[in-house]
Amino acid sequence: MTEITPPSPSFVPAQRVRSFDHIVGQIRDAIASGGIAPGERLPSERDLGATFGVSRTTLREALRALEAQGVLEIRTGSRGGAFVAEPSSELVAGALGNLLRFRSATARELAEFRVPFEAENAAWAARRADPSALGELEHIVGDVTALAQDDAVPWADVAVLEVRFHDAVARATGNSVRAAIMSAILDALQRAFIAVPVPPGSPLRDELAPELRTIVDAIHAGNDEGAAAAMWAHVSRWSELEVAHSS
Repeated sequence: MTEITPPSPSFVPAQRVRSFDHIVGQIRDAIASGGIAPGERLPSERDLGATFGVSRTTLREALRALEAQGVLEIRTGSRGGAFVAEPSSELVAGALGNLLRFRSATARELAEFRVPFEAENAAWAARRADPSALGELEHIVGDVTALAQDDAVPWADVAVLEVRFHDAVARATGNSVRAAIMSAILDALQRAFIAVPVPPGSPLRDELAPELRTIVDAIHAGNDEGAAAAMWAHVSRWSELEVAHSS
C-alpha cells in the first residue's frame, strides 16, 4: 500500500508590515492543513529566516510565541530545533493559562466566564462522575469541613482546597476540553479567591463547606439540575466577593 505524504508547506517571504504575525500565521496554517505533522521538525532557523525574508531575531520571536501557544516545542542540543507539538489537554491548558496571565484577565472577566461554565461542569459531573471522581470530591469536602472552621488555618490553605474542588468537578465531567480549560484558569481562580478578606471567625469560613456539600450531594444523586443550580449559586456568590475586592 502506497503511503501518502502530505505536501510540504510552501512558505513565502513575510510581509514587511507585521512580519512577526505573518510568520506565526503561516506556520499555524501549515500545521492546521497537515503540511507539517505533529512531532515533525521545522527547517533550521537559517533556512526559515531566508524563506521568510526576516532576521533571526524576528524569526525567534515568532517561534517563541508559537511555543507559548503550545503549537511548537523548542528543543536544544545537537538534535534540537522547533518541532510541532503533539496535541494534548496539557498544552491547551498551558496556552490558555499564558493568555490569561499575559492579557491580565480581571476578576470580573473571570467571573463572567466561570459562572455558567462551572454550572455546566457540575451538571455533566452529575451525569458522568465515576466512583473514583466521587471519592475525590468527598475527600476534598471533608478537608474543607475540617480546615475552614479552624481559625488557626490560614485562609490561603483553604483557598487551595477550594481550587482543587473546582478542578475535580471539571475532571469528573469526563470531558478533556472542560478539564483543560478549568486547569488553565486555576491560578487566576486561586489568586482571586485568596484576595477575598476572610478573617478568623468570619461566617464565610463556616458557610464554605456546606455550599460544597450541597454541590457534591447533587452530583452523587445524579441530579444535574440541582448540581448546576448549587454550583451557580456558589460561584456567583464568591465571584461577587472577588470582584468587589479585586485591585
